[in-house]
Amino acid sequence: MLKKVMTAIRNPASLGERALNASLWQVASVGVQYPLRLASNLILTRLLLPEAFGMIAIITVLQVGLYLFTDIGLMQSVMRDKRGAEPQYLRVAWVVQVIRGIAITLLMVAVGFLIMWLGPKLAAPNTIYADPVLPWLIVFSSLSLLCKGLESTNVLLAMREMRQKQVVGIDIAAQLLGIAIMVPLAWYTESVWALAIGSVASSVLRLILTHTIFPGPRMAVVWDREQSSEMWTYGRWLIASSAGGFMLNFGDRLILSALMDKHYFGIYSIALVWIEMARNLIQKIAGSTLVPAISQAIRETPEKVRRVLSRFTGAFEVVTLGIIIGIFATADLIFGYLYRDTYAPAADLARLNAFKLLISMSLPARHFVMAAGNSFHYGMAHILGAICSVTACYFGYVHFGLEAAILFSALGALMMPMVIIFERGLAGQMRIPLEVGKIALAIAVTVAALVYVFYAPGVFEGSVPPASVQTSAAQPSG
Repeated sequence: MLKKVMTAIRNPASLGERALNASLWQVASVGVQYPLRLASNLILTRLLLPEAFGMIAIITVLQVGLYLFTDIGLMQSVMRDKRGAEPQYLRVAWVVQVIRGIAITLLMVAVGFLIMWLGPKLAAPNTIYADPVLPWLIVFSSLSLLCKGLESTNVLLAMREMRQKQVVGIDIAAQLLGIAIMVPLAWYTESVWALAIGSVASSVLRLILTHTIFPGPRMAVVWDREQSSEMWTYGRWLIASSAGGFMLNFGDRLILSALMDKHYFGIYSIALVWIEMARNLIQKIAGSTLVPAISQAIRETPEKVRRVLSRFTGAFEVVTLGIIIGIFATADLIFGYLYRDTYAPAADLARLNAFKLLISMSLPARHFVMAAGNSFHYGMAHILGAICSVTACYFGYVHFGLEAAILFSALGALMMPMVIIFERGLAGQMRIPLEVGKIALAIAVTVAALVYVFYAPGVFEGSVPPASVQTSAAQPSG
């Protein structure tokens, strides 16, 4: 095994060796980036109030939402198309990306001014949306979206060829710059602006590095109507799936930020930092190994798809369950000893949100459907899952409180993998009864957790704030 690992590091040749090499670089990335993020998070929580993290959480939700609602699958197009490594293809993809980047930047600015106008009129006084600083933070942070749109598509080429070393390198460099700016500014100003300025600076550095260190064609304005039409035809249903994916991952924050006091929403956002790191780790591994491996197998060796899919499915189930167990085992230690007492309720909130990671076990099936080109089924599955998750979250919060909202949301999200596994092409590559059984087991475990929360006396007593406090900000004044 050690010999195989060393071969994959030094001179990866086969698909398996390149996938292993990419996975090792992602592990190395996690080993550097996550400790840096956690260290900076622990420092910043001692310098800034919880409300600051709530505002940044909303800005992140808006950025990700605009990005995903306009996602036509450029990365997937470069991955799956036989011409994906050709200079002209990459340049046309870059032009499409730039147009999209400018459009979503303008939309972000418009959202900022809309909140400036409507926030004081519609939002309850103590919520995030009523804070007069939020609109200006949104407008300033739109620069990050513009930088993302201008990045070189040679990054996508590197991902297609599983050259993760360079991708990891620019991620770490950008993160270091952001931290180097955020921490001193937060200490000096004690303002949420420190977080926004550091984030934009990080995006600017990443933009510069993508155009300077990645091998590939120099970006230029090149247009091909046929190619752009193909991208749109393939990607139009990916917009639906991206919108669904956004609501699955961020819908709870959109709902709860309008209902909860901004102080408690800030604590909730800190709990989600750990869940997001776990989700990002799983998705990074998928993006660097699963997507290119399945795409290549479909393009070049269709007879091996079933075996590749089976291996990745087992691996992702083990990784996901291991991460969930890790969150349950360490939550008290993390929030009890590493954070100030203010953030103690985040331990139970993190454990409850860990159930939302169960849908990550379906990533191999989802990426197969996407790589096989059935973006309609992929999109509809995500939309259905999002509708169920968001509706369940709101219903749970209004009728039972925050704990129920989190677990109801997790239950609703599990409708998405239940739909995805019945895609016609996937049915020939996986044992459907077994997959249905796994999803049913995940639902049963989540329901058991919900029952435990309601009927085990004092489980969250003194930890999660009572519903009357959580919703106090949502009550109309006077």
